[in-house]
Amino acid sequence: MNHLKIAPFGSWKSIITSDFVVKETVGLSEIRLDNGDIYWIEMRPEESGRNVLVKYNPKGSNIDINPSEYSVRSRVHEYGGGPVCIANGTTYFVNNKNQLIYRQFGKNDPELISQMQKMRYADLVFDKHRNNIVSVRESHNNGKNEPLNEIIFIDLNNKLNEKVIVTGNDFYSNPRISPDGKNMAWLSWNHPNMPWDGNELWVADLDSEGFLFNKRKIISDQESVFQPEWSPDGILYFVSDRNGWWNLYRYNDNQVEIVLEAKAEFGSPMWVFGMSNYVFASSDLIISKYTKNGYWYIGKINLKANTLEDIELEEGYDFSRSNIEIDQGKIYFGGGSVSKVFSIFEFNINTNVLNTLKKSMSLDIPLNYISKPEPIKFKTTEEADSHAFFYPPCSNDFVADDNEKPPLIVIIHGGPTGSASITLNMEVQYWTSRGFSVLDVNYRGSTGYGTEYRKALNGKWGIADVEDCINGVQYLINNNIVDKNRVVIRGSSAGGFTVMTALARSNIFAAGASYYGVSDLEGLLLDTHKFESKYLNTLIAPFPENIDEYYSRSPLNNVKSINTPMIIFQGLEDKIVPPSQSEKILKSLIANGTTVSSIFFENEQHGFRNGNNIKKALDGELYFYSKVLKIDLLYEVEPIEIINL
Repeated sequence: MNHLKIAPFGSWKSIITSDFVVKETVGLSEIRLDNGDIYWIEMRPEESGRNVLVKYNPKGSNIDINPSEYSVRSRVHEYGGGPVCIANGTTYFVNNKNQLIYRQFGKNDPELISQMQKMRYADLVFDKHRNNIVSVRESHNNGKNEPLNEIIFIDLNNKLNEKVIVTGNDFYSNPRISPDGKNMAWLSWNHPNMPWDGNELWVADLDSEGFLFNKRKIISDQESVFQPEWSPDGILYFVSDRNGWWNLYRYNDNQVEIVLEAKAEFGSPMWVFGMSNYVFASSDLIISKYTKNGYWYIGKINLKANTLEDIELEEGYDFSRSNIEIDQGKIYFGGGSVSKVFSIFEFNINTNVLNTLKKSMSLDIPLNYISKPEPIKFKTTEEADSHAFFYPPCSNDFVADDNEKPPLIVIIHGGPTGSASITLNMEVQYWTSRGFSVLDVNYRGSTGYGTEYRKALNGKWGIADVEDCINGVQYLINNNIVDKNRVVIRGSSAGGFTVMTALARSNIFAAGASYYGVSDLEGLLLDTHKFESKYLNTLIAPFPENIDEYYSRSPLNNVKSINTPMIIFQGLEDKIVPPSQSEKILKSLIANGTTVSSIFFENEQHGFRNGNNIKKALDGELYFYSKVLKIDLLYEVEPIEIINL
């Protein structure tokens, strides 16, 4: 300990630079298996955020499947997901640039197979019984105010004809074909529901071409259904929250029966397509990931005894951001732990051996630079409990004076149905290694604590979430853990809305950072994409009869109450939270005399993908905090313009 230098919290120099956060870092998603081969998609910030399908090579370098001019990404619902399926070495994928489907044999040049323009595709499934591609399709060429969503198939035998097989609902997902090819299951839902509010489970028979007949609705929209899946012996399983938790059910002999009842979540909010939380090892055994009290587990579900046995791993992991696949007794999933970055793993369920196939970051950090999260539960309004993970400052080079308390950064996740993750996150460590503490809040509305907790935000967005953040901060202040005068709050998307609302409603914060946050609720409702265009009916109140509520809760209409310094980040190509949201609040804050800074990025959408932009945002945010909190950094950071400082 004698080698540690004494310096004020927040000023420390760190080996976890913004270059380190971005360099040799990739996003990992969409695991696929095909005849013993393992694939996944890598999002590469250093290639301007291109998504590349990669084939795992255990004997050497992994193989990029797609030519450099292609990027594998769907934009159905804008968030996409499920952009690829692979069958017998042939890849079918959605190309980001034009959103059309291509077929690629091995590493040959891709061939266009969807011919209709202004269409988007997701949730691709190969129908081996008919040689069809089944997909959710979103038409932006229907002459209506919002896109048209349907389920279609592309006939690979007959000039690539594209046929609609399900239509009439606002949204669709999860077309899944039974093992014998005779049936198809799918999910649908309608405005104003989001899929986690309530959706429908359907089953139909399939004819020889791929058209449906004898359609029947199994579950109505009074519950939320997740991941319908056929067992190897042809029984339909699914996850539902009908008992207050996302638990596993099956549809057998025209009856719905629960498989496993537990106060745990086996489902997740369907923000993207292609999600899977469980797989069949056999007709009698399911391997499932699930979350309980904010922590994730993997277990074996015995379908004869209806029992759950946890698989023991050497430390706690978070599996929330990955699908799960299985082949010959080995499961493949993405996850991370408090000391491991997000990675693709292979786990042998017979030998309990865990192998890492690919890390999201190739550089390693010594463990003595890593701050580990501590779960906390605290009382909030209405005598409710709320949850968070707390990260103390951590450095192998610096320590602060014993009498000093660290500044606190409160992180607000998006969604708002998302959840804080314990996976080693370099952006969190960027802050903690500089002497900041971090509070990552699972406010009411977050996933992982049951349906009641998730729905506790309904009608109270901008109220309950803000109260939970404030009470989390107060908990730390009351326990003499953080500096009450140096608390900042940051969040993205829905989290950005909470940031701005918190700054307007409380003086507990000394600064705030909004990443593509919502500032004008009515404007968002009228200007956002179809998927979320009625979401605020649930989070706020039905529109337009409650327009006054939208007005009163919008940060844009409470600018005069925002006297706390704030920095704004926004992508100019964002279709989910349009740039006008950030432009309006910025203009009003400047006129109000509030200390404010902003960075707008060209060619960025909802969530930044370009490595240079990620670096600029992170360092810009640090520079902003250093000035408004009056922290003298022990190193230079590229300055940004700050107005009304």
